[in-house]
Amino acid sequence: MTLFRIALRQQRTGLIAMTLLGVVFGVLNALGFVQVAGTSQAERLAFARSMEILGAQLSYMLPVPEHLDTLAGYLQWRAFGSLVLILGIWGVISSTGGGRGDEERGLVEQWLSAGASRARYVTTRVLVFILVATFAIVATMVFTYVAGTSAGEPLPLAGMASIGLDLLITTLACFGIGLIVAQLVTTRRAAGFGAAGLVIALFLINGASRRSRSPRSFGAISEVQRSLACRRRAARQRRHPVTSCCAFRSSRYFVSSGCGSRPGSSVLRL
Repeated sequence: MTLFRIALRQQRTGLIAMTLLGVVFGVLNALGFVQVAGTSQAERLAFARSMEILGAQLSYMLPVPEHLDTLAGYLQWRAFGSLVLILGIWGVISSTGGGRGDEERGLVEQWLSAGASRARYVTTRVLVFILVATFAIVATMVFTYVAGTSAGEPLPLAGMASIGLDLLITTLACFGIGLIVAQLVTTRRAAGFGAAGLVIALFLINGASRRSRSPRSFGAISEVQRSLACRRRAARQRRHPVTSCCAFRSSRYFVSSGCGSRPGSSVLRL
């Protein structure tokens, strides 16, 4: 329990920062939608067309905009499309800090000398991050839903739950990437830059596959591309603008690989 409390305390700053950022980002976009999109159907269609032009220019980082005449479609593109990368970088920073940062500060040796096993140390770090990430994302979804309802634009509960699960799984996948990269380098700085660069590269490759048909072979390696492909299929089936994800297998692989590794050792030796 002591190790759990210590790991939770180390996540306190990230938890507060990401919760506030997510809540403010979601609430401001939800409340501002009515102001910028208008109230009549003609105004919203005109707004959607103008945003689709902007969305095409930003498709290398943001998902392709759909249903921008509705609050749900606008949030999926403007708010959650940006938040997923921010959460992913947070996951990378947290995992590399646990994988190499604690080792550089001598904390790992202290816990091992106190009787904690390496497997318990890594498992505790993963479980604590899952808890704090879940709290931050749930808070974002709840406050965004309340803001949309108060603005007269109620959001579908099932859709909000689906996009929240999407954000959580993608964040955990990025956390797992950081854990794996931390086993392949010797310093926290190298692990952080390497994992963050890899995550950003995956997002850029995914964006390139949206802008052109030619990089499809590269886009296939990105689990983010699979997630967004599922969103587009669901949208064509007219379920609702906010849809679910398909990145569970990726996150399970990354996190389980990180849990099975030892701090200070390469996963290639296992």
